[in-house]
Amino acid sequence: SQDHKSILNIYNERFSESKDTILKKADKYCNGEFYLLNNNYSFNEIINWHYDPVSQRNWPQIFFQDIPYTGEDKTGDIKLPWELSRHQYLVTLGQAYLLSNNEKYSKLVVSIISSWIKENPPYKGIHWISALELGIRLISWEWAFHLIRASDEVSDEFIDSFYQYIVLQSEYIDNNLNLGRYSNNHLIGEAAALAVTGLYFTELKKSARWAKKSLAILEKEALKQFRSDGGGAEQASSYSRFILEFFLLSFVLAKKKGVVVPKEVLNSIEKALEFIMLTNIPDGMSIRYGDSDDARAIFIGENNYWDFRGMLAAGAVLFNRGDFKAASSGPSEELLWFLGPDGIKAFDALESKQPVSEDMLFEYSGYLTCRDSWASDSNYLFFDCGPLGYKSGGHGHADALAFQLYLKGMPFLIDPGTFAYNQSQQFRNYFRGTSAHNTIVVDGKDQSESGGRMAWAMQANTQVHNYINKGDLCFIDTSHDGYQRLLDSVVHRRRVLNMKNKYCLVHDILIGESKHKIELKYHFHPNLLVDLKGNNQVVARNANGVSGCLEFCTKHAISANIYSGSKNPYSGWYSESYGNVTPSSTLNVYSETQMPFEISTLIYPAMNGTGMFDIRMINDYILLIKGPENSDIVILQNPCDHDLSGLEFDGEFLYISLDNSNRILRIILDHCRKLNWKGQVIFESGDTSKSMQFDSSMLNKNSDVESKCFDQESYDLLNEFVSTLHDSVK
Repeated sequence: SQDHKSILNIYNERFSESKDTILKKADKYCNGEFYLLNNNYSFNEIINWHYDPVSQRNWPQIFFQDIPYTGEDKTGDIKLPWELSRHQYLVTLGQAYLLSNNEKYSKLVVSIISSWIKENPPYKGIHWISALELGIRLISWEWAFHLIRASDEVSDEFIDSFYQYIVLQSEYIDNNLNLGRYSNNHLIGEAAALAVTGLYFTELKKSARWAKKSLAILEKEALKQFRSDGGGAEQASSYSRFILEFFLLSFVLAKKKGVVVPKEVLNSIEKALEFIMLTNIPDGMSIRYGDSDDARAIFIGENNYWDFRGMLAAGAVLFNRGDFKAASSGPSEELLWFLGPDGIKAFDALESKQPVSEDMLFEYSGYLTCRDSWASDSNYLFFDCGPLGYKSGGHGHADALAFQLYLKGMPFLIDPGTFAYNQSQQFRNYFRGTSAHNTIVVDGKDQSESGGRMAWAMQANTQVHNYINKGDLCFIDTSHDGYQRLLDSVVHRRRVLNMKNKYCLVHDILIGESKHKIELKYHFHPNLLVDLKGNNQVVARNANGVSGCLEFCTKHAISANIYSGSKNPYSGWYSESYGNVTPSSTLNVYSETQMPFEISTLIYPAMNGTGMFDIRMINDYILLIKGPENSDIVILQNPCDHDLSGLEFDGEFLYISLDNSNRILRIILDHCRKLNWKGQVIFESGDTSKSMQFDSSMLNKNSDVESKCFDQESYDLLNEFVSTLHDSVK
């Protein structure tokens, strides 16, 4: 067709390297070589659809409901033969045929589908267990068929059996839609397969009913699977991508067929793409959190699995978003195959605009992002203060109040990943558990109680107490109740102060009555060389010389250790992709102490491997941070009524910035009615509903506050307090 010729021309002009990659990969398939989920498959002429490469055994070819695929009686990791039978590589073969006009690629597509049909009679074997697996396979078949339809290899005999199995699998999905426990990505994939089948194969008897039914499900679920701020309800970034692809495949095809998709549904999809844009890490890849099994609705192009920017390019055209274009990596192969040559033209004509927001609290999803800028060498904080997951939370992790941090674009503190669902139960428990995240573990227990390998019986609840954003300063105060189930109830409260281009301060409080075992965990990217200096500082650097420093202070007795590749206890592991696990470095700060427990951590880019900042604890809630150009005093609300060194402060947050001569440059007070020092009033206000900021030029002439503010007398009194604090740490 004319479209196919245009696509070939565009590939030759703009995606020549990708074209070569597609052809090379297709040639490997022609040689019987497959690489899926970190496993190599090598077949001669006959593919064994029931082979498990981990156990090196064959799954039984019996009635599908009689096959145990979890627990001790399972044959192996069922995801691996399932992945082979998703047939997503058929799309690559179809692309190779279209781009080269070489019949060997279309011949292999026909051969693979025919072989699968022969070896997988209806309802027999593992490939009839999961409706989602059938759905993904259907989409692969339909896309591949569309790409090779003009080939001489597509015989009438093949079309007859092909259509028969399209109907068989579609009817199975229609009768087994996951409307209960798995009404998450499973339901979305199943409905998308029915939608694509019904919209594309209009000659089939049930096509109109399948299309109508499935599109109704997708329209309803698009408003449930994404929270109103765009975050995925499953609290797992890879599954947000997974279902977004299904939604886009379905709705783009529906639009081509003249079906009107409701505006509120499209708004939800646009918001989900915006969430991806705003949470991407400095190099443009997606942030990683929650489960991941490397799943895609369809494989187009050969980019990094965690590169979601191809969808942003498509979204730029679909929603006329210049910021999506700026955040994408340019016109993508997804854009070309989803929207055709006209999509490329529309992308080129769209004006690029840098995203407006650098810091964002996603109130409904429960994430905070802070970045210095949109440059690739920016500092970037991603903080989790939201729910565990959707329904039973199967793909969520017990990671409340965990965070990830990039320093000068370098991955510093990271989420270690997932590894696998069905291989080692110990690794499954570890990677989804609290100890595999940058947060605190109490008494060796997860924040939430497991209900099995894919569910949580009890989920910790988080709360955001306060959030302040002053441009260069971002502060959040949060807690979770996961450890209130302990005999001695414990509340974990975490405050995070992020200062752009300077540092990130993390202040942890554990509130309880008895003695507990406390472990503060920090997980470093495996590419970093990590050096523990003494008992309170870590310096980590990459091969390019970029380094970061982490130092912590507390009044409690602690011990600090680095674990790497340990199985007793499980600690110091990283999983880049499904089935892959490698050693990394994990810092474990341990204390067995009476509650309450407080500890502060200061993290910042290091210069030549040496620290630029020095943190001093005046007491548990007053911190002095000395930097190369100025110093900061941070005073936090005290939930335990400890002494604040003679200071009476009933607010939630007080920040004082000083120059090198200790003169006050800036003050931020939040929800503060009074600030007294030695019985004398520094500040009073009748309005505690907002945070107030004063710089040196405003201290004597602020008129926004009804009662006493910073006149010369109170300013002098505050300077006296500051001097006293400095003297106390000399």
